[in-house]
Amino acid sequence: MSRYPDAWILDACSTINLAVMPCGPRLLRRTGHRFFVPDQVMYEVIGPSRPYQAERLALLANAEQCSLKTAEEYRLFEDFVSRSGRSSLGDGEAAAVALAKSRGYGVLTDDGPAISVVQSELSGTALTTVGLVGLAVETGAISEVEANEALRTALCDARMAVHDRDLLRLAQFVGDEPILEQWHLGDVAQRIAALRTGVNS
Repeated sequence: MSRYPDAWILDACSTINLAVMPCGPRLLRRTGHRFFVPDQVMYEVIGPSRPYQAERLALLANAEQCSLKTAEEYRLFEDFVSRSGRSSLGDGEAAAVALAKSRGYGVLTDDGPAISVVQSELSGTALTTVGLVGLAVETGAISEVEANEALRTALCDARMAVHDRDLLRLAQFVGDEPILEQWHLGDVAQRIAALRTGVNS
C-alpha cells in the first residue's frame, strides 16, 4: 500500500468500468484510499441517456466530487486539452491529470494518452482498472472470485480498454478466452504469448 498515493482521481473510463462491476462500490470503500471525481468526469458519465445510470450513481456515492479551483489547476487543464496529437486529452482526462498534478494524487485511468502524460510529465502514478482490481485483491478488499467476475463484466459490458502491461494480469484473473472473445482481434493471442515469453525468458 505504501507504494501508492493515498488518494486517486477517477476519469470517465475508469468510472464507467467500475460502475458495471458488481463489487465496484465495495471496492472503492475497502481499499483504504480516497477517490475523487472531477466535475468534468461527472458531466461525461451522468445523464438520463447514459447506460447503467443507477450503477454509476451508486459507485459515485463512494467517491468525492472535486473541482478545479486554483489558477494553476485551470492552466494545467487548458494546457492538456489544447494539445494536439497523442498527448491531447479530453476534458475528463485533462481535469483528472491537472488535479492529480496539483494535489499530488494518483490518476485512475485506462486512457492511453493520459497514462503517458502522467508517467512522463508528472512523475506520478497512473493506475488502470485492472491494476486497481489487483490492488483490491492484494489488500483483501475483494476476493479473486469477485475480481474474475468484475473484470469479465467490465470487458463485456463496458468494453474495458486493456493495455499490454495489464494483459497478463487480466489473463491471470479471467483466462485468455474472455479477452479474445471481447476484442475479436487476431493479434491479441500473439501479444499475450509474446508477453508470457518475455516473462519466462
